[in-house]
Amino acid sequence: MTSASLKLSAALGVMDGLEVEQTDIRNKLVAYFELMLRSGGRQAAYVPHREIVQLKEAVGVSMPCYSPQHDLFVVKSGIVKLASKNEHTPTIVADLTAYTVNNPTLLGRFDGGLITRLKCFGLSAVVLGQCAASGLLDAVIVGTGVQAWEQFRAMEQACTVREYRVVGRSIERTEAFVNQMKALTRANIRWATMQALPEMLSGASLVATATRATTPLDDFKQIAPDAHINCMGGHSTCHREVPQSLLQK
Repeated sequence: MTSASLKLSAALGVMDGLEVEQTDIRNKLVAYFELMLRSGGRQAAYVPHREIVQLKEAVGVSMPCYSPQHDLFVVKSGIVKLASKNEHTPTIVADLTAYTVNNPTLLGRFDGGLITRLKCFGLSAVVLGQCAASGLLDAVIVGTGVQAWEQFRAMEQACTVREYRVVGRSIERTEAFVNQMKALTRANIRWATMQALPEMLSGASLVATATRATTPLDDFKQIAPDAHINCMGGHSTCHREVPQSLLQK
């Protein structure tokens, strides 16, 4: 096994929900992503289109990837049960299986949810480091789920945030989310429900959206001219968190 394979398999080996919050693990992951980008990592892997199978009340998904540079073949697969009218989020069960190729070996099977969390955090932190404005920033996080949490962690990793403004649909979930944030940041935090989103967006220099919205959340005209947006929730053709007019700018 190559040293790169060992490093990546070690990163993938995070199985514990508490361990995934450790700052040193996250620091190493961001540094690794940055190294791969600088060394041509984007061209070093073959990622075909995902396969989606319509099941009775869910969809099955398979996402393979092959990296000759790392001597790795990985497949993330799982089932997504769509949310009912009484549910806020879909039910997702997934795992990631990793193999070496030249000397075929099963490296292991890992929790797909934790892998997705680490991936989204790492890539978001790299993007923010490259694209977000410098200096003290006012940041808006729309959403209070797992992806919203990873956006907060990425902002803490890559930016200097003066104030967080958290916007959620539920008072209870939003307040609980903010209480978790307080343990990890010294920034001022304000929070509100979705009705106050236009006010919370006013002058924001950093925005992260992580919702299941099917129509734009706002026109976003109030944000700072040089604002950066991480739009994380618009993951299908029937979801759209930001308007077309904003994407065209």
